[in-house]
Amino acid sequence: MRLDLRSKSALLLLVVAPALLLGGWAPTRQPPMCSNRTLDGTYAFVINGSFVGFGPIAAVGLTIADGNGNFTARETESVNGTIVHPRVAGTYVVNRDCTGSATMTDDSGTVAHMDFVLSDDGRNVDMVQTDPGAIVLSKGVRQ
Repeated sequence: MRLDLRSKSALLLLVVAPALLLGGWAPTRQPPMCSNRTLDGTYAFVINGSFVGFGPIAAVGLTIADGNGNFTARETESVNGTIVHPRVAGTYVVNRDCTGSATMTDDSGTVAHMDFVLSDDGRNVDMVQTDPGAIVLSKGVRQ
């Protein structure tokens, strides 16, 4: 059996097309590349959790991250039923894989430590407090 040019092209298409459709030659997905610059802007956040031996905490507020590893925040907290309005300042480090850590101090001198993950090009921040006795989660969204 002799194949003409049209038949050879059709045969090639039958072999190559499925490979392309199944991702055989598709470019590989690159891992995220984050830095302190990824966490930049004003974020609205919510906090929920509790402290072992003390009680629950819930809060809402705004954090302003400068993209250089520094942030400030103001919030309204309900700590074991008592309402407070602390101001917070701190520092953060964002790793290339979009994970990071932060240390913050409120105006009463209380220090807290958080680990976080950034998603959607830094638009979303999911955090967990890492201090002993803290069972606290937080979520922030860039405004």
